[in-house]
Amino acid sequence: MKRPSTRYCMLAILVVGCAFHLSTQPTHAEGNPERNAYFGETHIHTSWSVDAWVMGNRITGPNEALKYAQGQDHQAPIGLRHQN
Repeated sequence: MKRPSTRYCMLAILVVGCAFHLSTQPTHAEGNPERNAYFGETHIHTSWSVDAWVMGNRITGPNEALKYAQGQDHQAPIGLRHQN
């Protein structure tokens, strides 16, 4: 009886190893909605950013940015009250 070649043995080990690796991987990552950062269309420059400060934004800080993102009433950089 003929012995299987080394190539076939190595291929079999590789296939079994890959199948084992794939079977032990989680199907999806556990989510944590309280700690996930999401980036989208909202891009706000507060008075804390140098480029906004240079352009005259001396009013809006992080609190106003949060209010804007949440859709609450807030003060716009030109001093007017604004509701999203």
